[in-house]
Amino acid sequence: MTRASSIPSAGNLCRGEGVRECPRGDPTAGWKVLPGQNVVEIFDSNIVHINHFLELIWGRMTEKVVPLRGKQQSKTGRGGPPRKGRRPEIDLLAVLRERIAQHEVPPGAKLREQDLAQEFGVPRTRIREVFGALESRGLIERIPNRGAVVSRLEIDQAFNLYDVRAVLEGLCVRQATQNVPNEEWQEFVDLFGAPMEELVKAGDFDGYLACYGRFRSRFIERARNPVAAQMLDSIYEKTHVVIRRIVILPGRAQAGLREHRATVAAMRAGKAEEAERAKRANLEGAKEYLRRFEKYVL
Repeated sequence: MTRASSIPSAGNLCRGEGVRECPRGDPTAGWKVLPGQNVVEIFDSNIVHINHFLELIWGRMTEKVVPLRGKQQSKTGRGGPPRKGRRPEIDLLAVLRERIAQHEVPPGAKLREQDLAQEFGVPRTRIREVFGALESRGLIERIPNRGAVVSRLEIDQAFNLYDVRAVLEGLCVRQATQNVPNEEWQEFVDLFGAPMEELVKAGDFDGYLACYGRFRSRFIERARNPVAAQMLDSIYEKTHVVIRRIVILPGRAQAGLREHRATVAAMRAGKAEEAERAKRANLEGAKEYLRRFEKYVL
């Protein structure tokens, strides 16, 4: 048996010209288009597969077939069996960053590729990509013969990070004050009044930090400075646990609240440079607490 010397045109196929006989090994072997016979008639008299017909046009066959008739419909209305449920997409980098920042995975702990790949149902190559991103942020180290290990924050590094935070957050507070109407900050003047006072009295430090987190996110957003925002994002996750430990030190929450009030009062008044100085003083105060209690914090 021989194949057609060239691929027939669609018009010739519809007229039944240019196709001689299907090759051996084809599930439709023996099916012929005879001269003058219309292809549609062949479809009517021989239940064939659309995919087979298309592949014959291009001179090849595939294993994948879809029946032309008698096709079963899935619940979704499409042919074939219903698809199994897929896991929703997970931002692995964000998840692991949060675990490290919250000390769910403590400094010095090893991150195992195989365990994480099984947990999230992804290939180990994906885990390695995430490890690369974590390493570039300084959150892990990849040590020969040991693998990926969560980095430790040394005290000198913590002091340096607070110095950088003071500059960058002060800058963002100034820019945010300049960028939006003064009235926007009234929300935080109110928040840092009686509500925060009650949280401090109750020792609700999680609530205290959540309220401060709202304010911090707002002024970074309103600063409209993506370079500073990206740098602060990287710094903050390294110092997150230190922040949580400092705020519970004797008198620190009360002192921090006074500093936050000074910052938002200046922003509400539209005094951008004064707000910047107040924000820097806030972080410098936190750094001094860290220096006094460093052996208890780190």
